[in-house]
Amino acid sequence: RKQSGQDLTVSKSGRDFGLRNMSLGRSVAQMHHEVTILFTDIVGFTSMSQTVAPQQVMEFLHDLFVRFDDLVDMDPSLWKVETIGDAFMIASGLKHTEGELGGGLQNRKSTARAAVLFGKSALAAARTLTM
Repeated sequence: RKQSGQDLTVSKSGRDFGLRNMSLGRSVAQMHHEVTILFTDIVGFTSMSQTVAPQQVMEFLHDLFVRFDDLVDMDPSLWKVETIGDAFMIASGLKHTEGELGGGLQNRKSTARAAVLFGKSALAAARTLTM
């Protein structure tokens, strides 16, 4: 079954973040003016992961990223962009339609605040897990 391009632009929470009119193999980008990006990284992950079985590493990352996904799903201004190894990337402030969030200083503060609150919650969630 062939998926339409529109199907590929919706996150698991059902939010559409701006790749519109996409045909497979080609995407159309949309400008976003007030976006905050947050990257996580686990300090010492490489050395920690070398001291346990690969299955434990995968279970740890799965548990951690499921918690991070849950945090993203709790805030409609957040979008999970990518996981790469032990890194997790989110964006805040992506808008559904032009002008939906408005612009200016207040919007910059709110998108940054959402990312910072995610970061604080992610740190608290990470502290509850061990590898």
